[in-house]
Amino acid sequence: MLNTSKLLADYSILHVLCALQKGNVFAVLKENSAGIIVQDIATELSLDSTILEALCDFLIINVPEILAKENEKYILKNFFYDKRFQNTLFFALAYESVFSNTASLLKKEVRYGQDVIRDGEYLGISSALYNKRAWDAVINLLRSMEVSTIVDLGCSIGDFLARVQKNFPRMCSIGVEVDPVAAAIAQETLSSRSDQEVLIIDGDAATPEIWKDSIMQKGNPSGTLFIGITMWHEFLYKGEQHLLDIFFQYRTLFPGSTFVVVEYNGFSVPETMLLPESRRESASVYQLVHPLTQQGLPQSPSKWRGLLEKSGMRLEKTISVYPNTTIYVATL
Repeated sequence: MLNTSKLLADYSILHVLCALQKGNVFAVLKENSAGIIVQDIATELSLDSTILEALCDFLIINVPEILAKENEKYILKNFFYDKRFQNTLFFALAYESVFSNTASLLKKEVRYGQDVIRDGEYLGISSALYNKRAWDAVINLLRSMEVSTIVDLGCSIGDFLARVQKNFPRMCSIGVEVDPVAAAIAQETLSSRSDQEVLIIDGDAATPEIWKDSIMQKGNPSGTLFIGITMWHEFLYKGEQHLLDIFFQYRTLFPGSTFVVVEYNGFSVPETMLLPESRRESASVYQLVHPLTQQGLPQSPSKWRGLLEKSGMRLEKTISVYPNTTIYVATL
């Protein structure tokens, strides 16, 4: 039987967590690892102390793994830093405005991308946490290849390119990001971390003809690797042919380059129901946000192989990454 009380508590927990993160409460708690009283937090951040105390006490009651209270001092517990929890928190923050407007989106009173948007900065943090295993697999792949330039399509705030910089100090790193806020963060962060050449292009991965000259100036196509990490499915909302047309542009503009696609494995409803509980829950939430945000759904590995081959690319290999991600390596 469905536990309706737990359902209500779970709904409230995420809202409380998001409020405390956006209010910088967790940042203050991290700085005061020995604990801090609610009045001091409220004073430092100009918050309502009565509401703040109610929010913190609510978390202590419902998720004691995250927050404790000793001698009136609030203390963050180690589970707060768990990568799975952090991913959940920042994913919720990224899509908070979308979920808050679900009824209006359903009734077509507002439009995603115009009246409602997801938070690109929070999404970048969440994606970085979730994609760590895939990043490791890509880094190992790069070690086996002769690549002079890597182009991260949809680079967000630049976390993956930072990993590339660390492992391949001589490689030219280029990011393409349509969100100007995320692009600015990536440029500032990457430029400050090393003297390595880095270029962040404020542009759309779907229109390479607009920014192709910036890539062509960096060297020869055979030494260039384009990578799109869990972003190509987004373009399927306009239909399969739309994505194939974009792939064709890359083949025309950058022949001989390596093209790497990293994508979550999509599941049908019956397939999702057969997954272990934790994977079923995460997969269902992930697939839910796509129709809400005008994105195509994740596809099965067989579907992705078919799309790449149909586009005229030469598929070289596929690499499975636990728990539900696949890497496709092709030549343009």
